[in-house]
Amino acid sequence: MTKHMLLTETEAPCSTVDEKYPAKWIRLPARGHCPYTGLSRAAYYQLITANKIRTASLRRPGTLRGTRLIWLPSIMAYLDRFATDVVAE
Repeated sequence: MTKHMLLTETEAPCSTVDEKYPAKWIRLPARGHCPYTGLSRAAYYQLITANKIRTASLRRPGTLRGTRLIWLPSIMAYLDRFATDVVAE
């Protein structure tokens, strides 16, 4: 990273921080599936377009391309909404 592309971690960047998941930014998978969630790059972009998860784009001033980062607690909180409890017999 250059001095123009600096990302610093904060204590609590949003109020949706869940203590179960590490508070960190992750990169989109280059190919295949994400090791944290199992989602593909295309699935992440669908969630980003629908404003379902928190993201940040790092890029130098004047450039078109940058690095897209995902706030891990936001994606995990989104996935937790679809989790079902399994009742043991």
